[in-house]
Amino acid sequence: MPISVALINTYTAGGGAGIACARLYKALNDEGSIETLLINDGQIQSNPDKILPLKKWAKYSNLFRYFTERFLVKSALKKDEWGSLFSPAILSNPSSINTIKNNRSNILHLHWINHGFLGLDSLHKLRFLKRPIVWTLHDMWAFTGGCHHSMDCNGFQSECGSCLYLSKPSSKDLSHQIWKKKKAFFNSLDITVVCPSNWLANKARESSLFKHRRIEVIPNPLDCNTFKPTDKNLAKSELKLPADKKHICFVSANINSPFKGINKLIDALKTLETLYVDASEIEIIVLGKIDSEDLFADLTFKAHFGGYITSEAEMVSYYNAADVFVLPSLQDNLPNTVMEALACGTPVAAFDTGGVSDMVDENVGYLAKYNDSDDLAQGLFELLSNDNDRLRKGINAVEKVKTKFSYPVVAKKYSELYHQVVKQYQSA
Repeated sequence: MPISVALINTYTAGGGAGIACARLYKALNDEGSIETLLINDGQIQSNPDKILPLKKWAKYSNLFRYFTERFLVKSALKKDEWGSLFSPAILSNPSSINTIKNNRSNILHLHWINHGFLGLDSLHKLRFLKRPIVWTLHDMWAFTGGCHHSMDCNGFQSECGSCLYLSKPSSKDLSHQIWKKKKAFFNSLDITVVCPSNWLANKARESSLFKHRRIEVIPNPLDCNTFKPTDKNLAKSELKLPADKKHICFVSANINSPFKGINKLIDALKTLETLYVDASEIEIIVLGKIDSEDLFADLTFKAHFGGYITSEAEMVSYYNAADVFVLPSLQDNLPNTVMEALACGTPVAAFDTGGVSDMVDENVGYLAKYNDSDDLAQGLFELLSNDNDRLRKGINAVEKVKTKFSYPVVAKKYSELYHQVVKQYQSA
């Protein structure tokens, strides 16, 4: 029987989860066997007849609810800047649940649903639609008491509480109340969990909320017809970068995020300056929102700041211009930037954290010891010092992405899962 799926995500135009969801939508449409709808802010342009965007006023309503939530929870958080790292999901946009309700898909496929899009009460209402749910996790929020990344806390394995993000942690604090609500609501939903990385899948299996659920690992897809190798010297020329320099590229939507490891990167670059004979041969490319360029002021290496880039074509140029891509993140799922760099034939040096090891190994780059800036510096040094080895790893990287993360490969895995989920639901 024909199967239709509604992909549901807060955003498409920003954030790793939104980009991953939009790419899955394209991959499934290219594959062709699954009728696919996209429900979100409607900013993706392909196949607009299959998109159910929220009304313009509803988008503003999302923002209003998001900032209202942040205001309400602000006094409970230990630090003001942690507002984006803890989502209570106490407010919902009625337009979101109505849009979901009015489509006729066989499966509801949730992705990242915070920022006022779907609150916990709306999730609970999904039980009335009597349709199976596939939920692709892009961080830990679904099985915690509100945090998107638990850091070193294992409270999600039991009942949450005593939350490190809260100013007055206790066994019955806000995180515990949210966990209790999730437990009550999730018990009434038919949820199949998908994690893009083995790391996140293992965390979900350890969690009290999802340990009895079916959990599958399916990576985010990438369009290898867009992200592919081009002439490196031409890419450098287009971006006005000197062809006789070796470039290290660092990309983050928010460079100052505590998870993105900017301080560790600076430490690693300072160590690299002592390892490399002629530091003038190396330059840094920094892409993303940054509070102050002075972070790089003490380095000998010249830094080029490209700002926040939304154009895929421009990103492809930067990946190809770079000789090495660096990811100093301290906690991450399956970062799109690593996959994109590898697809363009650029080796990656990164910490062994989260799902990074699903993509990076000694054949395509250098996986440094977690949180060890000296080892990250060593990885950058080895990759930059050996031109032939770097070229070999770049070739391996392209092949790895094509065989494991390309649109056809990932779309087939999801198509098989959808058919299994519908068959199981109908026989229950």
